[in-house]
Amino acid sequence: MDRREQIQMKERLAGAIMQCMKTTAIEKITVQQIVEVCGTTRQTFYRYFQDKYDLINRYFEMLLLESFAQMGKGAAIYEGLVKKFRFIKQEQEFFKKAFKLDEQNCLKEYDFHLILQFYTDRTRERTGKPLEEDMQFLKNWPGCFVTL
Repeated sequence: MDRREQIQMKERLAGAIMQCMKTTAIEKITVQQIVEVCGTTRQTFYRYFQDKYDLINRYFEMLLLESFAQMGKGAAIYEGLVKKFRFIKQEQEFFKKAFKLDEQNCLKEYDFHLILQFYTDRTRERTGKPLEEDMQFLKNWPGCFVTL
């Protein structure tokens, strides 16, 4: 498969899990169900994703990128933010369901890691010091499995 076909397959798998989420709780969705809806194989699924939670995390990344793209379509900052949040609102069912999970590799954990990395990078850029020195309280963040 070339790069374009790989991207298309990932998008198809993301669409399949979204379709499954309309009728089934995430905890009950199986990889078999996802590949049947997608019209592909388990082998293909595992070529791209560790598990269904990894697929959810990648879909979340796609939504983040698109939300930022929506911001760029506004002529002014306010207009850009309105476009971004309208886009996010369209995906509210995904966010409601995906952020409820507390499983290993779940979206809450993944999002926390993205946020932590963002602030770690910004702190290093501005102060030259690692975030860990300034943010030790994150070790005690409820439900967080981050080792600082």
